Formats: sequence, C-alpha cells, structure tokens
Amino acid sequence: MLKSNVRTNLSLLLTLGISIGLTVVPADAGTVTFTYTGSPGPQHSSGTGSFSFSDSPASVALGDLTAFSFLLSVNNGGTNDTFGLGDLLTFTATISGGSVTALSLQTQFVQPTPLISFPEDFVVTGLGANQARNDAKPGTGIVNSVDQGIVTTSGPGLQAAPEPTTLSFLGLGLAAVALAGLRRHS
Repeated sequence: MLKSNVRTNLSLLLTLGISIGLTVVPADAGTVTFTYTGSPGPQHSSGTGSFSFSDSPASVALGDLTAFSFLLSVNNGGTNDTFGLGDLLTFTATISGGSVTALSLQTQFVQPTPLISFPEDFVVTGLGANQARNDAKPGTGIVNSVDQGIVTTSGPGLQAAPEPTTLSFLGLGLAAVALAGLRRHS
C-alpha cells in the first residue's frame, strides 16, 4: 500500500514537472507613464498619461495596447483635452532594457472641456526636444500648431517573464527528482 501511494504521488509530481516545463507563462508587462511638457509661453501646454499592454514585446503597436489615457492641459483659456484608447490613430513604442526607447503616436482631434476652444490632437514623433506637439483645428479646417515640447516616460514596470528554456529546465529537474524517487522506492 505504501509503495502504491509513493508511486501515485511521484507520478503526480512527474506530471506536474513535465506540465510546468512545457508551459510558457506570459508576463503582464505593466504600465508606462509619460509626461508632456510644452515650451514656455502664453500657449504653454502640458499633460500626463499612461499606456498598458500585455505580454512583453520589444515593439508595441496600437493593437497591443490594453489601455491608453492622456490628459492635455492648455494654458490659453484653461482647457483640458482627455484622450482615450479609442482616440488613437497610430501608436508604436520600442521597449529595451526595461524602458521606453522610442515612442510615436497620433490622436484624433477631440473637443476640449470647457467648450471654449477648438478641438485639439496630440502627436508624438519621438522622445527628443520638440518631438511632441498639440494642434488645434478651428472651424476653418486648417490645423494650427498650438505648442510643441518633449515627452518623458517612466516605468514601464515591466515584469520579466521566465524564458521558456528556464521553465523547461525547471520541469526537467522536477521530472528527474520524481524518477529518482520512483527508482529508490521500487
């Protein structure tokens, strides 16, 4: 009876070890926060936002995003524009070494609150100086640049996923322990 229970337990351990070794667990990549700082002046703009994505790719495209939010504040008139995931027209980010090394995005024009100004968009072409801007689209349909500045990122709070090889070695190690136990109790 004791040998039967030991074999059953060791068989379960062997099955568990093989299952773990063959399973690849995707990591939740976390959230990247970013800040926009426009150039000083009467139309100074600023804002904060974040975006999230699952998995941990080196390149993040629009379809990889699980969330996006950005609040743009414009000094001339005290307006706020709120952008969500549905407002993005384009998006790409490059993640390397646990940080964002490149970012490019464009939103559609949204109506600010309070409704005392023209619809505005937000465009980022890179992470350097003057590579981010917000534009206004008055009733004439002509797009006017309101401000340009820089975007800085923090986070992204990436959690490293165990590599498939690491998980395979873990599974093989558990399987070896189970087989050794089976041989010893036989």
